[in-house]
Amino acid sequence: MCRKAKQTVAVVAVSTFFLVLPACSSQSSGSAGAGARAGPEIHDLALIDAKTGKIDRDFPDSNRGSEIGSIVSDRTDGWYIGGIFTQVGNSMRNGIAHLRRDGSVDDAFIPDTPNSNGQAVDRIFLRGNVLYAAGDFGVVALNARSGKLLWQTSTNGDPALNLVYRKEILYISGNFSQVDGVARTGIAALDARSGKLTSWKVRLSGFKGERVTVGAMSLAGGIVYFSGPFGRVDGIKRPGLAAVRASTARPTGWTPKPANVVNSFESGIDSILVTHGQVLLGSTMGGLAALDARTGRALTWPRRLAGSAYAFALSGNTVYLGAADAGFTRAGGKPANSLASVVLPKGMFTNWRPNLGRCTLVGAIAVSGRKVLVGGSFSPQSC
Repeated sequence: MCRKAKQTVAVVAVSTFFLVLPACSSQSSGSAGAGARAGPEIHDLALIDAKTGKIDRDFPDSNRGSEIGSIVSDRTDGWYIGGIFTQVGNSMRNGIAHLRRDGSVDDAFIPDTPNSNGQAVDRIFLRGNVLYAAGDFGVVALNARSGKLLWQTSTNGDPALNLVYRKEILYISGNFSQVDGVARTGIAALDARSGKLTSWKVRLSGFKGERVTVGAMSLAGGIVYFSGPFGRVDGIKRPGLAAVRASTARPTGWTPKPANVVNSFESGIDSILVTHGQVLLGSTMGGLAALDARTGRALTWPRRLAGSAYAFALSGNTVYLGAADAGFTRAGGKPANSLASVVLPKGMFTNWRPNLGRCTLVGAIAVSGRKVLVGGSFSPQSC
């Protein structure tokens, strides 16, 4: 899903990336790679072998014009999907659905979400028997088996775009300036059991004439990494990309080197994944970057991707990459069609290169065991 936060690109003046935001378009998507398929068009969900790239055709589509923006494994070879849709297969579902391992819709899970009139579900996250969701409606917690609403936290009519979890705390980011009527600019922390706002507060200041928002976010090692059109964090210069301690909300000393790696993203940083000592930054348009999570140094392996990567999924030391608007046509020197995988920390691209059609736009990707589920827009025709 490619719905952008209501923000502009933060500019960083020095030499030298989670979603879901207006619908994507692409100028070219290329074609190549193992696992090329024949047969009927895939519209928005594809199940792929995590090793060979072979495509399973059995998963249902959501209704036309829909967007799949977030996917998580249910840990039993099934999946939860979130986005903008009102139907999956023959079942009516409003933005969230549970798919069994065979791709059928779980009729027992009927999400009691407040999103109506096509409002977006931007991010979903499963913890134990609770499914958390962020979107135009704020943040909700659902019973993962029945879909019953456990709690809802308002972001006062503005969208929540992302969420991450640590020690019974749910960190949320988005386009908001208030959470349950209390001032919080772009980022906040909730008690994951009750949805109540905590005292955790990050002080952000922006650029003249721009609203401060936070879109992409990731958490690792007790550090929250996030991006958006802001200039300072707690009074410290951190234009466009920052890291704060999850325990105190205080900024760390981590900064990108060279700093203009942030400025290189044409439409801003849309996704972040922190793993194996690296901070991966992705965008619907504008490239891929990897920074050392300790020093902030820019790593060179992303240069071997010809284009942009937006969606990330992690399995062991392998990161699966998907692309939206701009796409990519080569990975590691070989042809690819907006889907590839890379092994960290060395950044070695693998031979996993599924081909879902001439026009492949990936909004979300997740991996569970031997399968990868990809959500997006796939067509044998050009974009």
